[in-house]
Amino acid sequence: MALAVESSWDGRYDDRLVALPDGRWASATDRALTRWDVDGPGDPVVVDEPRRGPLVWLPAVDQLAWGPALADGSGPEPSSLATAALPELAASAIRHYRVALGTFEPLGRKVVLALEHQPSRSTAAGSRTGPRTRLAVVDRVRGECTSMLGDDLGEPGCVAAGAGCVLVGLPGRVMVLPGGDPGTEVRLPGVAAARALAVDSAGIDPTGVAAAAFGDGTVATWALGATSVSPRPAHDGAVLALTWAPGGRALATAGADGMVRCWTTGGKPSAETDLGDAVTAVAWLADGRLVAKVGSSAGRIVVLAAP
Repeated sequence: MALAVESSWDGRYDDRLVALPDGRWASATDRALTRWDVDGPGDPVVVDEPRRGPLVWLPAVDQLAWGPALADGSGPEPSSLATAALPELAASAIRHYRVALGTFEPLGRKVVLALEHQPSRSTAAGSRTGPRTRLAVVDRVRGECTSMLGDDLGEPGCVAAGAGCVLVGLPGRVMVLPGGDPGTEVRLPGVAAARALAVDSAGIDPTGVAAAAFGDGTVATWALGATSVSPRPAHDGAVLALTWAPGGRALATAGADGMVRCWTTGGKPSAETDLGDAVTAVAWLADGRLVAKVGSSAGRIVVLAAP
């Protein structure tokens, strides 16, 4: 089955998309956020401090989170959130770091930050001296670091939030943090860190479903609670984005091959379209339509009819 193009807008640079509950959607780069409706984009909101991490709708607090900060400007900026982790970092003789990635946990109170740091000479003696990554869980209301996870997790590929947990893509595995607290790992042997992650609260399992996309063209899906999963082929080239339909009833993937594909929960393809250039972001809207960003630079936003 072919997915039909309903509308498109040229010249957009947005590389992150999220569906909003009223049928609209939002898109973002590191420095600009745009809200969209059927008539096109609104005026972008521009910030000085880059916001790395996903664009997430938080239904529990009726807010849009843009990386590790709320999109409406309330609450602390990413740099001040990371400052809350400094006592923990200082105890490990770590004083130089940067926020590599970050996202809110679904209830909107805690923020999970991936902190890339350079160990001091004393801590690095006799071990690898390159940059390392730790995860800091920060309570944004209390301004405190509630936990610090890992000493050398490797470079995080991406993060995603939903279904009561946060997913963090790492080389060969995905960390699942329920409520932002220490949780489990899903092993994905032989693969690099995920290029994209998605999680939803229903679908093939009542506890929630998750999916990961990889640079070798494969995709992995699993029910939350699983500890190991094998990726399956999905695209000719890197899979750059994926999204669950509302309720986890189907999955859509997008790739460097220009394809957007829809999959059943059993992993069978159900619909697709070729958009002619790399598709770097995709979101499933509340009314069943799909919205995608096409092109790696000055691309376009495309709305696809419901499959």
